[in-house]
Parts: sequence; structure tokens; C-alpha cells
Amino acid sequence: MTIHPNYAVTDVRESPNYDPGRPLGDPTGIVIHWWGLPERNQTHDQVVSFLRNGNRPNPTSAHYVVSAGRVTQLVSDGDRAWHCAGNNMRTIGIECHPAAIDADLRTVARLIAAIRSDWGPLPLSRHCDHFATACPGNYKDKLETLDYLATHEGDNDMQLSDQVTRPDGHTASVNDVLAYIDLRIERIESVLIGGQDKKGEDGKPTGARTNIFDEAAWNATNFARVYQGIEALSKRVDDLVNLIEVGASK
Repeated sequence: MTIHPNYAVTDVRESPNYDPGRPLGDPTGIVIHWWGLPERNQTHDQVVSFLRNGNRPNPTSAHYVVSAGRVTQLVSDGDRAWHCAGNNMRTIGIECHPAAIDADLRTVARLIAAIRSDWGPLPLSRHCDHFATACPGNYKDKLETLDYLATHEGDNDMQLSDQVTRPDGHTASVNDVLAYIDLRIERIESVLIGGQDKKGEDGKPTGARTNIFDEAAWNATNFARVYQGIEALSKRVDDLVNLIEVGASK
């Protein structure tokens, strides 16, 4: 199996639990699952490990495991994961975090949009639509929401976990970039509002503090006084010039 992850995938953890190829043709649908009751407190990585275990009785898998900001691919879309008995031939299975909070929904929707960019507008269905089961639990009434988000937002909403390339060529998550910007803003505010030590004519600290707003106000006041002085001096110079001109004409 060779996995070529789409743009929504954050990591790949190959599972041995699959059948190679799509002998009946390309996928024709996406099946939504949840990985169990929220009170079981299963983590994303625990579910991934479970679906990668081929040594347990009746092993299962899914193409993707999804939680807020994270998409792990286990099986290639071009192969058949063991996620929906009797309906694996032409479906793609997504195991979703059972809490189904907004961040979970948006991450799942982004994955759906990415899958559709590869395979066309595949319809969504629930595990319980194919098999008598409580799955997908909290997602049973969320298909319209997922479809809407995938259609209108999926590829356009930037997630905090998304990787971006900085001007220096290095990559960082959106969250890290925002944290850095916040830090720089705090430092700028510290200088602007918190101020810095005032220095005397000798260049040594006076013990007093100042900031850019106080300095601007002080400069504005004193510049006004300087301008008034210049205007008065200019008037006196004009008067002197007039006197000289009058004297020269006599």
C-alpha cells in the first residue's frame, strides 16, 4: 500500500487491516463513524493504535481518524479499509472524535472537502445507514452540517494546526505564528506604554520614566513655543529691514 495523503492529512500511520485495490471501481461514498462513547475517554492515538492492530479478533480499520486539528490516514483511498461490513468495496471510512465539538466538525469537513477534490462530490452516509449500530452517535444529525462546511468552507478555513511557510523559508503552525505575533505586539506595547528610562544631558539615567505618548505631548508643546519664538524673531527682522530700507532712501 502506498499512501499519497491529501492536503487535510496531518500524519500517516499505515494499518495492515485492509484489502488492496478497488476491483469494483472508484469510491462512490464517504461513511461517517465515531470511535465510541465520549465517557470512555479514548484518545486519538489510542484509536489509531487499535485500528492498526491486526492481531486481535475481528480486526477493523478506517481510512482516516479525525479529531480537532488532526487527521491521521491509515489506509489509502485506493484500497478498502475494514470499516463498514458489506459496504467496504466503494466507500471511504472516517472515524471521528465522539465529542463532535465545532473544531471536530470543521476538521472532518476539511477532510471531506479534500477527499472530494480527489474523487468528486462523494455523498455522505452514516454507519447506521448500512448496519444496525449506534454509530456514528453524536454525528447522526450532523451530516448536513458537515456537507455545508465541506462545500462552503472546507478548503478555505485555515486551522490553527495548518502549516505555513515563513518568509525565511521555515515552516510553522498558524498557532505558533499567531503566538509570535502576540509576543511582538506585547513587546511593542511595553515600549510604547510602559516607557523607558529618561536620560540626562550626560547620557545617564535620571531615575524617571517616559513613554512615546508623553514625549510626543512634550515635543508638541515645546515645538509650539519654538515656532512662536521664530515668528516673533521673524517679525523683528522684518521691522529691522524696513528701518534699514527707510534710512537708505533718505
